[in-house]
Amino acid sequence: MKYRDRNEITRRILNILQDEPKTKTRIMYSAYLSYPQLKEYLQYCIDKNLIELNGDTSYHITQKGRSLLDLQDRIKDLLN
Repeated sequence: MKYRDRNEITRRILNILQDEPKTKTRIMYSAYLSYPQLKEYLQYCIDKNLIELNGDTSYHITQKGRSLLDLQDRIKDLLN
């Protein structure tokens, strides 16, 4: 797999959570991350208020996370 920067991995996690809340395991496998990487990126996203923890088991995207995805899509469209 090619090198992915923080923005690409964060975007992948937000896309995974866009439809419905997911568990750590589902996010890890869908984003192709190791468990240590997953913990790091989930904490980063929580610290930036892009995702929230539902109870003790699942994560969901916040409005700020959805806004970030929309902005990234618009930038991508402008560059293409």
